Amino acid sequence: MRYIRASAASNRVLARELGVSDVLISKVRRRVLWDVEPEARSRNEIPRLAMCATLAFAGLRNRELCLLDGEHMDFAAGRIRVPRVKSDASERVVPMVPALREILLGHRAEHPYALSDPVFPTSNGTRNTTHNIRRHVVDPVRARATELLVDAGRPAIQRLTPHTLRRTFASILAECNVPPRRAMYLLGHTDPTLTMAVYQQILDLGGAGIKTLEGLLGARLDEAGQILCGRQPEGDWSPIGHSALKALDRKTSATRQEEPNDDD
Repeated sequence: MRYIRASAASNRVLARELGVSDVLISKVRRRVLWDVEPEARSRNEIPRLAMCATLAFAGLRNRELCLLDGEHMDFAAGRIRVPRVKSDASERVVPMVPALREILLGHRAEHPYALSDPVFPTSNGTRNTTHNIRRHVVDPVRARATELLVDAGRPAIQRLTPHTLRRTFASILAECNVPPRRAMYLLGHTDPTLTMAVYQQILDLGGAGIKTLEGLLGARLDEAGQILCGRQPEGDWSPIGHSALKALDRKTSATRQEEPNDDD
């Protein structure tokens, strides 16, 4: 990116040299793409990944994501205690599949928070809003995913919202053979008709698609199903140990002692 913007060569010359289209070179130079420096992008990518992963692999509503505090994250047990938003049913406990747990641990390590702090705050430390999640988290993810799909000759994503990712979680529950009654609980629904309407939208997966989904979940579908049903799967998978949590807590405390109290 820096090389392209610093070069005096034409778009066509750079395109031939780098093996990309001259349209891409033009967009990079005009800062239509990758307007943020790599260092700043790396700081922003973990929260964005963690937020989208929580929506898709834990099925939270947009508002529930904004209300998540440190006290709601139980890494020792591998679960999220979702705060009450719409009704008593919305207050529930959702197990973390292995990949989600790893992503959220990485997010906490890079962006430490206390028990009373928002898990996904804004850049100035305040509680996030549903508008921010849609505009600054999900929309950029859709745009980047669409770029990759178009470059690969595949159809673009026409629409992606936080609720779309929540519906994806419902379909994942079906693929993992989670019983409808349990799915209703994990989605925080009070109406079983609503659960079944979403739950029955099965993902169109072939053999390769199943392997891809299992890679995203960090577990085989049967293992993920056991985890989402609240049961310990067979094998060597286990929640993170207390020693690792203590190390994270020490890092959190040390970081907060070093950081000045600045609200700006």
